[in-house]
Amino acid sequence: MKSTHQQHTESGSLITRDMPHAFTLIELLVVISIVALLIAILLPALKNARSVARSAQCMSNQRSVAAMMFIYAQDYDDNMPIRRTSVSGTYTDSWVRGVWTYMNNGKKLKIKYDKAKLVGTALNCPEGQTDIKDNPNWGRIYTYNQWFKLPNNKSIYQSQNVTFRLNDVKKASSVFLLVEQGTKGSWTSNKWVWADYTANALDHNDQCLVNHHTASKGTNAAFCDGHISFMNPEDFPLDADGSFAYEAWNWRWHGQTNK
Repeated sequence: MKSTHQQHTESGSLITRDMPHAFTLIELLVVISIVALLIAILLPALKNARSVARSAQCMSNQRSVAAMMFIYAQDYDDNMPIRRTSVSGTYTDSWVRGVWTYMNNGKKLKIKYDKAKLVGTALNCPEGQTDIKDNPNWGRIYTYNQWFKLPNNKSIYQSQNVTFRLNDVKKASSVFLLVEQGTKGSWTSNKWVWADYTANALDHNDQCLVNHHTASKGTNAAFCDGHISFMNPEDFPLDADGSFAYEAWNWRWHGQTNK
């Protein structure tokens, strides 16, 4: 804004000049209010956009992990990595160790497995919302479906140090391979953490498969044919009464591999 200033010269002539004029306090408050309103409108959209981007990265990471598991199967006569190994009663995250050797574009690395190095790799999901933290015992990793059935009709969850053959999975495009799961218990002070395996996740209050994507409120799942899909809670197998199907008896979990 400008104001007019008049000044007489020594000869008596009149000079008119435009003088700069500062904003008034009211004008500044109006501008500040508009800026604050725009920020309030844009921040939630920006937050959701970031969450969607992290979810997309999470899906890409999960696809990479599934691909490494398939490479493992090619090298080991169609056998998938062992879910968990029990040595003298102590469990180790064997499938993660198996995938670990195929990092760096599928090439085996001569690097000793280190759980602390999972963060920042394809084994880590960047969409770590505040209600799900790192699992202090296993690291933040994707969850390997434990319900694949063996010829003796037992699942790999019920059998130690065993695995299944990928070609034995029926309807591979509809059977889960990897999912994203959270768990809580007394050892976590009842705080949600990323879990290492599915343990009746849909039937217990201390387990969950979906709820950790801020914007989309869903989860990513990898299937036995290699494709990845974003899933809403209602997309998971449901019983006739509308409740979640118990994983141990649902073919979309066990894949009917018991030939």
